[in-house]
Amino acid sequence: MVGILAMVPYIGLTICWIPALFISIIQFGDPWHPLIVTVIFVVANQVDSMFIAPRIVGDSVGLHPFTVILSVLGWSIVLGGFMGALLAVPLTATLKVLFTRYVWDSSPNPSKVS
Repeated sequence: MVGILAMVPYIGLTICWIPALFISIIQFGDPWHPLIVTVIFVVANQVDSMFIAPRIVGDSVGLHPFTVILSVLGWSIVLGGFMGALLAVPLTATLKVLFTRYVWDSSPNPSKVS
């Protein structure tokens, strides 16, 4: 359930965390096990969002993972919050294509002889 719902950003993780928290409270009845469940969810989410997701998204659109992380940060500042984070990778990939086509590769190389 966590694997499938984790594809929905933020909401999927919360939907899975709440039942796991209640199950640990009911089963063990102490404050330590719910804390352990919360730590596991936070660590797994951080590893996924900092290492796994940027690599997968970056490989699929041809961007470096660090570029993906910076683009999410930058576009969420420029466009404001969730909308910027949602559109960050497509906008960055579009800018990369436009810059590659019209700015970086637009001038002929004088050292090449046709």
